[in-house]
Amino acid sequence: MGTEYTISLRFLGPLEVVVNGELVHPGGPKQRALLCYLVVHAGEPLSLGGVVEAVWGVDAPDGAVRSLRTYISNLRKLLGSAADLHGLQGTYRLDPRSMETDVEVFRRTVAEAAGVDDPEQRRSLLSDALDLWR
Repeated sequence: MGTEYTISLRFLGPLEVVVNGELVHPGGPKQRALLCYLVVHAGEPLSLGGVVEAVWGVDAPDGAVRSLRTYISNLRKLLGSAADLHGLQGTYRLDPRSMETDVEVFRRTVAEAAGVDDPEQRRSLLSDALDLWR
């Protein structure tokens, strides 16, 4: 029996976020960019300045930090407590333990297929992996 994930992030096509089995809107372009950056670096403490640069680039506007804090607050509400998105001493960190991405599932399924001798079972697994692409 596999792990039950509270948050499912779908990157293999248009970004989709599923929380507790319900599709939720991930917000506007900057908030989606922030979410993607946090997911790519899940589990790592990320400095405020580094996150601002990742979302806005080196020429971030004057209100970028204030906007970032708003986006973080929005993501906390959107993802709920399962995301465990928190800031500690000027850093942010997204806890990866309750979330799964379709990219991870794709890689895991392809790796599993590579270890299967039965051609029909291998074909079925690879088909499942391809079905993740939307």
